[in-house]
Amino acid sequence: QAMINEGYQSDRKVTIISTGAKLLPSVKKAFRKQFPSVLIHEFYGASELSFVSLIKDDANEKYDASVGKAFHNVEICIMKEDGKKAEVGEEGILYVKSNMFFDGYIDNPGETKKVLQGDWATVYDVAKMDEDGYIYILGRKNDMILYGAYNIYPQEIEKMLKSHLGVKEAAVIGISDVYWGEKVAAFIQGDVSIQSLKNYCLKNLAAYKIPRIWRKIDSFPETAGGKVSRQELKKRFEQGFYV
Repeated sequence: QAMINEGYQSDRKVTIISTGAKLLPSVKKAFRKQFPSVLIHEFYGASELSFVSLIKDDANEKYDASVGKAFHNVEICIMKEDGKKAEVGEEGILYVKSNMFFDGYIDNPGETKKVLQGDWATVYDVAKMDEDGYIYILGRKNDMILYGAYNIYPQEIEKMLKSHLGVKEAAVIGISDVYWGEKVAAFIQGDVSIQSLKNYCLKNLAAYKIPRIWRKIDSFPETAGGKVSRQELKKRFEQGFYV
């Protein structure tokens, strides 16, 4: 992203290998424009699960929002909350079977048992799979916002917000609400107006997913791993830090 922001361009052959957070389709598009000979390979996985899926450079651009197909010798199963296997296009919890799992959390058998379930394991990522076998990560169940009768995954909204010109970083959390249970709150860093983001949301999100609370902030609290800490962000908001 820093390379894109600086406007670097080159016709040389460049290979990008991405893992960790999902590489946004808008970032891929920008790389292809500034580096016409770029090759982009993207991995999806977790410390507990190791490698799960891969989307290679030869995949059609229509799959840019996907994390690809399962690795060799890795099985994928998406299970709905009722315990039934999800059909094509249906969302559910992603389970993985492979010989690359971690052994467990140190001195924490209770949490280990939540992840390792027989031959299968899960970190409770919410996903769906299309008819071609491509996997799409929608968010993590533990981050889910319950707005009335709707389940909302903040990562989906964050990805959309980050695709707007001028947004440097975005984080979405649930704020307690007496009537709705939780309301969607969006925190934005960047040179962009809140009104333009609201209009953007109207065009790209279902009405119930549009944030009801908006804040522009200068910086985000981070975890030890350098990721945005939603927990600390919520704590600061409730303490009146973001007025």
